[in-house]
Amino acid sequence: MDLAPKAQNAKPDFMAPSPRVIIEAGGLATFEDAVQNWEEEEADPMGDLDDIRPVRYYRSEKALGHLYRAIDEHMFLRDLQEASRVTPEQENTLLPALWTYIQHHTKIIQWEHHLDLARQIRAG
Repeated sequence: MDLAPKAQNAKPDFMAPSPRVIIEAGGLATFEDAVQNWEEEEADPMGDLDDIRPVRYYRSEKALGHLYRAIDEHMFLRDLQEASRVTPEQENTLLPALWTYIQHHTKIIQWEHHLDLARQIRAG
């Protein structure tokens, strides 16, 4: 078994943690920042002694591979950032909407009898 070639540690590209991969010759994909490290690793004869090697990803022609590659990560993140921005019109409506939400969800909690104590603590 020691003389048997090691199996490649390759997974389909849709299992990659990010769509930023480079497809290598032979259908293997690597991450952009790991290409230089792997080239040095291939030239290192002692590299075979290390059990920890980066996982390589191959281009999957199955449905999941096509769907995964169709994701535009930059557009998704840009849309997410734009959706989270608060416009000046929304700033004026945020606090009243929050107060309405709080009043609606705290109807069952009896707190009015603590108002005098709260005012005394606040006046301090």
